[in-house]
Amino acid sequence: MCPADKKLEEKFKKLLASFELCHREAKVMKNGLQQCKAEVSAAKEHAAIRQAITPEPQERKLEHCFVPEMDCYTGYGHYYRGTVNVTERGYPCQLWEAQEPRRHDRTPQNYPHDDLAGHNYCRNPDWGRKPWCYVAQPPPAPRWEHCVVPACPTA
Repeated sequence: MCPADKKLEEKFKKLLASFELCHREAKVMKNGLQQCKAEVSAAKEHAAIRQAITPEPQERKLEHCFVPEMDCYTGYGHYYRGTVNVTERGYPCQLWEAQEPRRHDRTPQNYPHDDLAGHNYCRNPDWGRKPWCYVAQPPPAPRWEHCVVPACPTA
């Protein structure tokens, strides 16, 4: 198998694993919600319980459950998980954990679900316009810049 095919196969496996995990989590949450609604309905039939009952259960969002975008981004690029680490003007990106040369609060600790640990790849943890990074060079280079991640083609 050629290296390009191996890389493509790895990306496919990551996407498939993410989809399977999301599907399992969604199914468990749906079943739990249905069971909770049934228990609330049964409890409402008893006058004493009906007075003390809490509001109807609300469906939870699966905010952390998504299919990562590996080669391009859609929308704001919040779910982009590729390996581009260069800005639009060619500056290298700073590691997200690093505080030199740019001090910041977009760290893996502050944004634990945004894949910022252990690399300097472009991301969009704060839902800006598109993927970006802090520039790994001191002034006069810019503090941060958008990256050369292409937008995904629309259907």
